[in-house]
Amino acid sequence: MAYGYAYADDFNAYNREKGLSIPEDPSIRNSVLCPVSINGDVIGFYFMTNFNKEIFQQEKASFIYLGNFLGSILVQKNLLKKVDWEAKHDHLTRMKNRSGLYEKVEAIDKSKPLGYLSFDMNDLKVINDTYGHEAGDKYITSLSDILLERYGEEACYRMGGDEFLVLLYNPENAITVMREEKSLQEELTKRNLSCAIGSYYTNDLKKGFDYHLNKADEIMYKNKAAMKKLASRN
Repeated sequence: MAYGYAYADDFNAYNREKGLSIPEDPSIRNSVLCPVSINGDVIGFYFMTNFNKEIFQQEKASFIYLGNFLGSILVQKNLLKKVDWEAKHDHLTRMKNRSGLYEKVEAIDKSKPLGYLSFDMNDLKVINDTYGHEAGDKYITSLSDILLERYGEEACYRMGGDEFLVLLYNPENAITVMREEKSLQEELTKRNLSCAIGSYYTNDLKKGFDYHLNKADEIMYKNKAAMKKLASRN
């Protein structure tokens, strides 16, 4: 062992000696185990077999560079994953955003029914102005936590500000969607969350996803106007 490298002249004998769980392979004569590093920290190893020992001794520096290079590739890959996740998710609620929604829409089976629950939270501006934006953020996450727990990440989307969307995949009919809206509204009321909700059902997406989303939004805004009118009377 030198510089984190392990070279075995007889791989299968080394395997037995160290009690490794790697199955024996008669086609493997020797082996070299080399570290993969990020900023000097070993994060894993890469493994080569049937290697010339003399070349290995002469080119150790090259293996160091290769291990560092592999480490840098992993870093870049993880950064790309992080950037991709952040581009498709809302930082506050951890829900998918509009970009995440339309990526999902591309994968939706257009031959199956789809239910929409469009949300607009009430009183967020009042809460922000009265208690501060931290309280407003808590109000928003109170709703998002309920939706994520009830429907899961693949169904819940923050459309922006205090607007949200839940997709109900393959609902039985329009009544099923309406009943879900009623049930959810009852739960939100119990938790002191005020939202206008518009429910919409379609079994024909030929007109496009946004056409039906706009229909759900129209219903939601009508319900919001009715809630404001009712509140002004009290």
